[in-house]
Amino acid sequence: TVVDIRNDVVATVKGDVHDIGKNLVEIIFANNGYQVINLGIKVPPEELIRAYHEHAPDAIGLSGLLVKSAQQMVVTASDFREAGIRIPLLVGGAALSEKFTRTRIAPAYGGPTVYAKDAMSGLRLLNELMDPATRQEALRRHAEAGAEPGPARPRPTAPPGERRSSKVRVEIPKPPAPYLERRLRDVPDLAEIWSYINPYMLYGRHLGFRGNFEKALAERDRKALELFQAVEEVKREAARFMKVRAVWQFFEAEAEGNTVHLFAPGGEAPLHSFRFPRQDQEDGLALSDYVLPPDEFGRDHIWAGVVMVLMGLLNTMFIVPARSIIQLSAPAELRGRIMAAFGATMQSAVLMGTLLAGLLEPRLGVLAVLCLSGFTVFVVAFTVMLRGGIPQPKIEPQSS
Repeated sequence: TVVDIRNDVVATVKGDVHDIGKNLVEIIFANNGYQVINLGIKVPPEELIRAYHEHAPDAIGLSGLLVKSAQQMVVTASDFREAGIRIPLLVGGAALSEKFTRTRIAPAYGGPTVYAKDAMSGLRLLNELMDPATRQEALRRHAEAGAEPGPARPRPTAPPGERRSSKVRVEIPKPPAPYLERRLRDVPDLAEIWSYINPYMLYGRHLGFRGNFEKALAERDRKALELFQAVEEVKREAARFMKVRAVWQFFEAEAEGNTVHLFAPGGEAPLHSFRFPRQDQEDGLALSDYVLPPDEFGRDHIWAGVVMVLMGLLNTMFIVPARSIIQLSAPAELRGRIMAAFGATMQSAVLMGTLLAGLLEPRLGVLAVLCLSGFTVFVVAFTVMLRGGIPQPKIEPQSS
């Protein structure tokens, strides 16, 4: 069946700036015969409604990475319903699930609501909705998702407790850790990072190319060339700011109930402890169950690591501007001292952010780096101004 070219509107919902997944959807849909109107990021419901009336699309796709984006989709779907929009609504994103779509977004919308776990699933589902041979059945199936959910069947529960689940085997040998010292590595050449990407998964599964991509590329196939050039452009852009650094270590580990303790080699007191929830059912599981108990051969081990790609962005946003301020405006006799103080402060900012990212929560680490870096640049500029390096503006009296 040949499907006519149809309009589809896609957007990242209000309050969310992430658009990589949405842009992949646009590429895949466009390469499969759809005309895609990409409204960009942080798109409020009223703008989506205006786009619906302007373009008369056959479907609308909503994307969002953040947890709050899932709730924003509920609000947007409700606004669509009030505006009389009933075309298929496709939703996807890292924080979204099929259950949330079925129980929250679909009832708010009241029309065909489709959860797509990835871009290729979205293409398959959209093809079903647009193909005359399968459209009615697909509409009926997804419209049922918008019905009010019935009462959920109660699930048998039990107090979680602290006892290790019998579902996890412990009578197995513990593999030895290859080394226990901390490892730190910079990856200056991004070509190494790209070499780890499976081209079949990238071009075939994620970007929607049908057939043997490498063969088509060698034969100068138009779609293959367009996809290849698009990916190469992303790589060139990443090379401008992306710096990769990784730190990792194997830690000795012991489980105590639902808690996992990490130790230095041969240490008696734990370096850090993590407490995990346990399933509230009979013989429920917890992550701590998978740490084998110590025996005559010693403790089990856990690998922990952090990968950071923020350094180039910091360089573009903060380090280069601050150094320019110092070089161009600071008095010559103070330039070296201010530059040294700035470098030490930036190193402290990155170190604190990395520690927060590893010990508490990655977003806190990123936020700490950005805030401390921005504050450092402000202090540099303010110090230079106080030292007379930046000319003060002259206020000319206005003639009456």
